Amino acid sequence: MIYPPIFSNKLNTKKAGLHVIYFKSGKENDNSEKTISNDYQFSLFVDALLLAQKQKQQKDIIWISSIGNQTNETQLSTKPALLIAPATTSQRDSSRAVINKLTSHMDLQSTLMTNWLNCSHDNKNYSNGTDLLSLNRDRVIANTSANGLMVFNKDKSVLIDQNGNFQSYSSQLAAPITVNKDFPLMIDGVHFIKRFSKQMLENVNE
Repeated sequence: MIYPPIFSNKLNTKKAGLHVIYFKSGKENDNSEKTISNDYQFSLFVDALLLAQKQKQQKDIIWISSIGNQTNETQLSTKPALLIAPATTSQRDSSRAVINKLTSHMDLQSTLMTNWLNCSHDNKNYSNGTDLLSLNRDRVIANTSANGLMVFNKDKSVLIDQNGNFQSYSSQLAAPITVNKDFPLMIDGVHFIKRFSKQMLENVNE
């Protein structure tokens, strides 16, 4: 059991660096299909994490999100996330601004490189991501999985399997939907994935 006042002190004793902590849902036993939720423990952990920040003079950059890729529906659904960044690293006027653009876990690399490590290199040189604190446009985002190519834009998500079948998920309806094959969106997704490798090739040729 996590007790926030005690666990917050433990968090503050960790050395400076990148720390990844995750909560995994599991089954009651090997023969059970019932999934155990760690929501309560996660809630206590977040309370401890936020309490730890109040006790620190030098604040941390914190990213809280969900992966949830056990089914096609959860793979294709967009998930809310929380980014907490010290005011000195923020490029926004408000420290509590809402980022209403489509984001990705790949954006974490660019965000940390820019705001934690103070690296001013163009993020295209090392990542497909974008610094979240300066994100100001809608994008098409794509990733690959064992099931195929997943492509996201602000209105819908599409999974293209290895047989060329399209399965879509409406972000607005939060439900699977049937749509015609969207080849332009698929092409945009492929371009997104190849963008970093193309940039690397250009750098090598230079």
